[in-house]
Amino acid sequence: MRMKQKLTAIVLAAGKSTRMKTTLSKVLHPVRGLELILYPLQAISKLSTVQQIIVVVGHNKAEVVKALNTKLTLPARIQLDFVTQKEQKGTAHAVKVALPKAISEHIVILCGDSPLITAETLVEAEKTYYREQLDGIVLSTFLDDPAAYGRMIRDHRAKLLKITETRDIPEPERMSLKEVNSGMYFLNKRKTAEVLNRIKRNESKKEFYLTDIVEIFNEKGYNVSSFVMKDHTEMLSVNTLNELATVDKIMNNRLLKYWMREGVRFVDPESTFISHDTVFGQDTVVYPFVYIEKKVKIGNHCSVGPFIHLKDGVVLDDHVAVGNFLEVVRSRIKSFSKAKHFGYLGDVVVGNKVNIGAGTVIANYDGKNKNKTTIDNGAFIGSDTVLVAPVCVQKDAMTAAGSVVTKNVPQRTVVAGVPAKKLKNR
Repeated sequence: MRMKQKLTAIVLAAGKSTRMKTTLSKVLHPVRGLELILYPLQAISKLSTVQQIIVVVGHNKAEVVKALNTKLTLPARIQLDFVTQKEQKGTAHAVKVALPKAISEHIVILCGDSPLITAETLVEAEKTYYREQLDGIVLSTFLDDPAAYGRMIRDHRAKLLKITETRDIPEPERMSLKEVNSGMYFLNKRKTAEVLNRIKRNESKKEFYLTDIVEIFNEKGYNVSSFVMKDHTEMLSVNTLNELATVDKIMNNRLLKYWMREGVRFVDPESTFISHDTVFGQDTVVYPFVYIEKKVKIGNHCSVGPFIHLKDGVVLDDHVAVGNFLEVVRSRIKSFSKAKHFGYLGDVVVGNKVNIGAGTVIANYDGKNKNKTTIDNGAFIGSDTVLVAPVCVQKDAMTAAGSVVTKNVPQRTVVAGVPAKKLKNR
């Protein structure tokens, strides 16, 4: 068995994304709140042997580089580099552009538009690559409907001979060929550099395909094989908005399954949408039609939903109940507080044991600024109250139904009216 050696990861992200028909770069479209290129980058960074990542950029280069420099966090051992593929001449050409900058003896090639690949699969493929002393390994999988994916061609002993594009396979043979190429490889850098110039341009697409490397490696007598991925969804790439929706749903299901294993109950996972960084505590119940955006943290024993939108920066402490046509953004609700009916809570800190009545609205925006509101412990906010920020409802205070609160409400005071005025002590 060959000992593991250092790896350089080459991530292909230079494509023009013509089928997306959007101005945003394909690899920057969000999947569960995170740019899709960040998923394969995070996955490969978990391999302990990776010491360098090279991202091949081209179309919309500046925005891709900016996004990765600002949003990608890598272990200190990994060096991040960029190379530019000025003309998009195919995957083999992209690797050829990147290879001179690679500092490792072995390379792993990933697609920047394949967000579902996992670190676990890459680790197993790497083990196979070294254990079998291979010069190249292709990650593949089996599909019931291979569509237009390149097919793995084997001989009668199951040895991998080459990868052939679907259009180049006679119609009767296509249905029997279910194993497809994922576009991901582990390769010996020196031998890859040696054969790249032998790859001929595909005349129909006017591009150089890296898939041809398998046949050339065999001609040279190099040891090349495949690693079959158990989960076929890991190879899915994004080329259209329809495919983006597909991988987004798969990623959402993965996240939900993870949190269910951690003790969170989702009454209807099919109607629940969470973000890549959503955090839940144990014994929380999430009811149907819940949409959670980035940077939301939910504590233990909470009740969330149905029909609620939790936006950026929401924190729910333990034993909080929220739901039924409520929107919450940039707010914290502390333990044993409730906002169980329709309303809007924005830029507010809600204390412990607060009851927020139906129809409560925090008027946090004055046309220029998002202003802050505080509702202290034990306060009671009556139905249809409007709190005009900045304002503070102090400890154990109460607003009567229909109040419009424009000034701070002192402790244990009951206010009512438009604008709200002191009615009595609570």
